[in-house]
Amino acid sequence: MNKELLKNITILFVEDEEAVRTQLNQSINVIFKKIYLAEDGLEGLEAFKNNKESIDIIISDINMPNLSGIELLKEIRKIDTKVPFIFVTAHTDVNFLQESIKYGATEYISKPLDIHYLIEKVSKSCEDRFATLKSAHQKEEINRYLDAVNKVAIVSKTDLDGIITYVNDIFCNISQYEKEELIGKNHNIVRHPDTPSETFKKMWET
Repeated sequence: MNKELLKNITILFVEDEEAVRTQLNQSINVIFKKIYLAEDGLEGLEAFKNNKESIDIIISDINMPNLSGIELLKEIRKIDTKVPFIFVTAHTDVNFLQESIKYGATEYISKPLDIHYLIEKVSKSCEDRFATLKSAHQKEEINRYLDAVNKVAIVSKTDLDGIITYVNDIFCNISQYEKEELIGKNHNIVRHPDTPSETFKKMWET
């Protein structure tokens, strides 16, 4: 269990039984960054819409007034297809389970609730989500870096045999070749006749 991760997690907890809401809130509010409480699915949906940028995971009962847990999950998935959604319920009906799987529930935990088990599931679900978000962010950063490089530098890529696999626009402008003329050709195609062949020999050896 990643305790440092837990301190950065914001939870939306949707439960129609006040005693259960209070008990869970008192048990875990010091562990997590923030907990939004909602007493039915409709209130939970509004809470998510108003705070979707900060909510990392949703924990919900299934059988609730106004909007059931399954209906809440359906509506949430119209807004966010990735946010982890854990059902905590006394209902173990197969139909409930099938519906929750169909609409992308992350976990299905039966009552009475084991707080430590729930915390472990929250930690695991958010670890996976944060790892995915971090990977996407890193990819975005790399693309921004490459875009910046492509605007100011002459760039070409080859395989280990010296066959060109990529050239940027500046490379084409300098070499006076079109991309279609370069891709798949040996990099020697752009060697200036005044450049000693020994220079390129050392470069490829390196």
